[in-house]
Amino acid sequence: MTNNPDAEEKGFTLIEVLLAMIIVMVSATSVLMWQKTSWSQTSTTNRLMVAGHVIEKQLEKQRMTIAENPSANFASFVQNSTMVVVDSSVTPYITVLWTIYAPDSLKDPQTGNNLNNVRKVQISAGYGSGPADTLKVVTAISKNF
Repeated sequence: MTNNPDAEEKGFTLIEVLLAMIIVMVSATSVLMWQKTSWSQTSTTNRLMVAGHVIEKQLEKQRMTIAENPSANFASFVQNSTMVVVDSSVTPYITVLWTIYAPDSLKDPQTGNNLNNVRKVQISAGYGSGPADTLKVVTAISKNF
């Protein structure tokens, strides 16, 4: 260092270094928090997709059962009933609740008559621990395809 006050100083002061470190730490913390949120949302989305797949698989299985023998198998698809199915093909298990409504819950839009060969079905798949972790689907299953 020289005694000349007009000499140009080189390097950073302690305050500049500390300020730069604080900015880097705040930025890194923000990125890590964003990453944690992203992982959590991805996990929830994956569980939701699996629940949807399980519902689709069970619906197709029920439709195929009815198609094998429509008279006998559709009659066993009891109205105003509830059935619980646990799908063990995925981990953690997904519990599916079927609610089958009476024929009078569906009416022909043109005539207003009950559709006796169609059952309205609500299917709820629980894929987590809370009520928000439930996928609900309302559809209809017909005796004749």
